[in-house]
Amino acid sequence: MEINIMETILHLSDICYSLNEETLKGENISRPESFILLSIKPGESISSNELASRNRLSPSRISRIVDDMIEKDLLIRNEDSGDRRFTKLSLTKTGSKKHTAIMKLKDQCEQKIKSQLKKDELEAVENGLIYLKNAMEK
Repeated sequence: MEINIMETILHLSDICYSLNEETLKGENISRPESFILLSIKPGESISSNELASRNRLSPSRISRIVDDMIEKDLLIRNEDSGDRRFTKLSLTKTGSKKHTAIMKLKDQCEQKIKSQLKKDELEAVENGLIYLKNAMEK
């Protein structure tokens, strides 16, 4: 049986997202915003370019998402002390709380996956993911 790797990855992502879709809607967070929140650690300050790179999005797309997230009080722009023209982004208190909530949802999805696999199956999946990651990083 041949498997389409990318379709499977996207399908798994959709399943995890759909398990938590109602919670995210209740939190007033879109799917792209949830990925942005997960890519910034609480207390971290990051440039828009680095954020775009981490999320593999264009600077203009990140800019639109960031503007919406600032409006929702999830992110804040801070002037760089060395260059006032340069700003860094960080999570607000609200953003940090939502980050924690999304991390919990992500962990719940992972636990669901792990609970459905036998030990040897889980090891096979973990090894396969390592091979896939290594292949993609070349």
